[in-house]
This record gives sequence, structure tokens and C-alpha cells, in this order.
Amino acid sequence: MSADFDLAGYVYGSKLVPSQIYDILKRISYKSNFQFRYDESHWLPYGGTIFIMMTVQDSRNLEVHDLTVSFIAPIPTSAITDEPTFVRWLLEQTIKAETHEAQEFFKLDGKLVDDPHSLDYVRRALGLV
Repeated sequence: MSADFDLAGYVYGSKLVPSQIYDILKRISYKSNFQFRYDESHWLPYGGTIFIMMTVQDSRNLEVHDLTVSFIAPIPTSAITDEPTFVRWLLEQTIKAETHEAQEFFKLDGKLVDDPHSLDYVRRALGLV
């Protein structure tokens, strides 16, 4: 098995290296209000961090101009074994970001059905209830 090296000369075995992740992100296309950014500064114990930046309508004040929000996802080493695995993981993170935005707008009789910023939601997400 041959070793892969990134520009700094670190050996990562058969996993993707930062330069490959940057290359993959350049090739990804999605909605025009979404951007994918990569920060490799926290490489270990993860594969860096992905920032999914999106410009969205403010769900709490529809009269305000659009906001740019970030969905931050540390990349688990299991997601950087190869390009198809990383791309699938990135798609899953994008779906999570989209789901979060849907939860901010989805209402029944004017009330949010599942407010992703409520304490109850956070407790459920952390498995505390």
C-alpha cells in the first residue's frame, strides 16, 4: 500500500489529503445560495471542518434582508477514505442543513412544528429525553 502526502509532507495512508478535499469542493455544484468551505487546521483527530454557508431568509423576521448562516461539520476520518465516501458524507451534511432551514419555516397555525433552536429540540437531538 502506498502512502499519500499532502503539501506539508504529512503521511495519511490511503485517506484523502487536504489538497484532494479542496479539489472535490471545487467540483461540487449546488444551489446558488450555498457555498462549501473547508478548513484543514483541525485535521486530527478529524479530517478538518466543512462550513456550509447559505444565504437564507430570516425565519424570525421576514421583513429583514437575507442572512448568511453557517452549518459547521467536523469531518470524521471515516468520511475521507475515498472520494465517493466523502461526497456522500457531504451530501448528508447538506441535507441536514436544508432540514434545519425547513424546520425554521414549517408552521401549523402560525406555530413552528419543530423549532430547531428550542431547548426541547436540542435535548432530543442530544438524546437527553
